[in-house]
Amino acid sequence: YREADALQKLHHNNIINLYKAFVQRKEVILIMEYAGGGELKDKVEELKDMDEIYARTIFQQICSAMSYCHNRGLIHRDLKLENVLFKDKESAIIKIVDFGIAGVCKAQQKDKTDSGTLSYMPPEVLSGLNLDAGPAIDVWALGVMLYAMVYGKMPFPGETEDEIIS
Repeated sequence: YREADALQKLHHNNIINLYKAFVQRKEVILIMEYAGGGELKDKVEELKDMDEIYARTIFQQICSAMSYCHNRGLIHRDLKLENVLFKDKESAIIKIVDFGIAGVCKAQQKDKTDSGTLSYMPPEVLSGLNLDAGPAIDVWALGVMLYAMVYGKMPFPGETEDEIIS
């Protein structure tokens, strides 16, 4: 429900389009735009380290989409390489997906940060010092993503939670 609600309010070239949402036998069915070019994560692994101009082209689109969301009081909360898809195999046009844990961030109403992907979480969330969900969560994730695109690896590698955090 949360993803459908978020996507119905968003109309941006770099955010996946939701065409229809309905409930069938206690399941929420989402009919969305097709983005068949694969995940940004796969592209990063394939190229190892992206050309900076190519990385910039992708990064600008992600930033534009996140700015659009933040200006509307919505934060993604799980922004990561896997949630950025290419529109098709030939182009560098991206679509941000998976707004399933998107949160509200308005002056009078803030969600708490209680989920997301560990490798993309900011230090203040990991330490428990600030659990208010705000745009800074997405901005930190943007930095992690840009690092991964340019260097071909995650900035905070590790196999376990403790290794990633330390």
